[in-house]
Amino acid sequence: MAMSVAYHAEEGRLDITIAENLDLSQTREILKAQGFIDDQLQTCVIDCTRVGQVFDSGKALMLMLFEKLAQFRVRLVMIGEIAGVSSQHASPAMS
Repeated sequence: MAMSVAYHAEEGRLDITIAENLDLSQTREILKAQGFIDDQLQTCVIDCTRVGQVFDSGKALMLMLFEKLAQFRVRLVMIGEIAGVSSQHASPAMS
């Protein structure tokens, strides 16, 4: 499992777990996650405690995800860290 996406509509929560490398191989799952981002989503929890290597392409995917979360003013909760990417890269609307 490199990445899993779970949407909990009744809670208005999107859970994303990232494991292994963060790179272009995660594109499909990030786009899947973005499909759940709308006015009903309140919180996005990203668990990145199992991330291995982080590539520039993976950083770009995360920034793209953060941008969409900010657009809909979704609260972002990050568990763990991704080297070179943090929730501070997101818009102030997400703080």
